[in-house]
Amino acid sequence: GGGGAIIAFNVVDGTRKWTWNGDGPAYASPVIATFGSTRHLVTQTQSNVIGLSPGDGRELWRLGFTTDYDQNIITPVVAGGLLIYSGLSKPTTAVRLVEESGAWKAQEVWRNADVPLYMSSPVAVRGVLYGLTHRNRGQFFAVDVASGKTLWTSQPRQGDNAAIVAVGNVLIATTTEGELAVVRQATDAFALVRKYTIADSPIWAHPAFSGRGILVKGVENLSYWTF
Repeated sequence: GGGGAIIAFNVVDGTRKWTWNGDGPAYASPVIATFGSTRHLVTQTQSNVIGLSPGDGRELWRLGFTTDYDQNIITPVVAGGLLIYSGLSKPTTAVRLVEESGAWKAQEVWRNADVPLYMSSPVAVRGVLYGLTHRNRGQFFAVDVASGKTLWTSQPRQGDNAAIVAVGNVLIATTTEGELAVVRQATDAFALVRKYTIADSPIWAHPAFSGRGILVKGVENLSYWTF
């Protein structure tokens, strides 16, 4: 690894507060989570999943984690006291972070090899993890957060990637098929409420909600759809 860094800036004046350069960059976004009474900045780097102190950038822990072509992309999810992460052709895995004698350690709770994740980051809602695995040209899935058990998978060929947002009691997903899918947050089966074609090109960017509508960026244009 090398050639990149995690940097914290002062939001008031833009000055640099700290820099961590313990590994090369990845594509995942960082999240802030609290384990015990300690806040952690958690993300995937080129070869690890790491936890840093948000205040000073001090490394609290790291888990070695690599994927083919150094493509660590999935933004970690924190739910039910667990940290959940995955990667290209790697099991989706949940660990519990515990502090022992002043050192943080990760204890594996479960791993699910049925639903590896490549580019599409999952969301957790009321104890259920929803996402799109890259298997079978894209399948939506639901996994129980506590046990790691697969609750359901959809039909295959849903798309190479989906940006998933939880809204009320549904999931809204835009896909590389140029579609917007509305899916019920269910635990018994994949329940498609409605599917719309909203672009004539693949949608890779994450949708943005504004007012009573949604902004969608295709390959060549930006559109606004109202509900």
